[in-house]
Amino acid sequence: MAIQALKDRSGFQIRINYNQQRLVIYLGKATKKQAIQFERNLQRLFIGKAAGVTMEPDLALWLAGLSDPLHDKIAQKGLVAPRDPKVHEITWLDAVSRFNKEFSGKRSTALQHAQCQRDFNAFLRLQGRSDAMLHEITRGDAKAFEGYLVNRRTPCLAKATVRKKCSRVKQVFKWGILNKYIEENPLDEVRTASVANKTTYVEVPSVKIHGILRKIECPDARMVLALCRFGGFRYNETAVNTWEECVDLEGGQLTIKSNKTPPVRSC
Repeated sequence: MAIQALKDRSGFQIRINYNQQRLVIYLGKATKKQAIQFERNLQRLFIGKAAGVTMEPDLALWLAGLSDPLHDKIAQKGLVAPRDPKVHEITWLDAVSRFNKEFSGKRSTALQHAQCQRDFNAFLRLQGRSDAMLHEITRGDAKAFEGYLVNRRTPCLAKATVRKKCSRVKQVFKWGILNKYIEENPLDEVRTASVANKTTYVEVPSVKIHGILRKIECPDARMVLALCRFGGFRYNETAVNTWEECVDLEGGQLTIKSNKTPPVRSC
């Protein structure tokens, strides 16, 4: 058995070789004094384990003060018993409250989150589970929520809207994973990728656009309408793109910059 306290660029580390096994414990920003103390206490643990003697009170107190990751690494060698897993639970409503408090995005996005969360609240109330714990919500619940949005919610929603709402609710569970309340996201069960709602598409014939252009007196307004209808520009893109940046007459290419996805597109 050998234990060494070494230092590299990332800080001190303890290297343990025991029964042809090797374990490295990184101490991060620990001081040299703390690293030496850690090394000595590990030596005492090994000796006490081999001799079968009762652990001394000061050593037990030191172990109790270790973080869970450090304690787990020592437990992996069988020197100490693993700690009992901590009960780490939170209700759906409390998770929503904390998620909203920590959310740092736009106010408009926060309002959208709140609306989608209310839909999920209504879904849980319908099941008599308003006080559901976050970890109790399953993949089956996620599929049922999707079905609720499609069939039972009034008014019923289009596929694109259903996916967007599921995506917003999914963010709360993602927060739960990051904060170690749950291990998996039940909303992974449903599709949340955005999809175009082509039923709302309306094609305005070019003949009508030409008629409107002839009636518009403002040249800037005519240019905006023409670029949107015939150039594929979004309205806001007509204000941020210039002729020099966009038009390549020799190469026969039009390049459009945008603050949306994709940031640059060409045709």
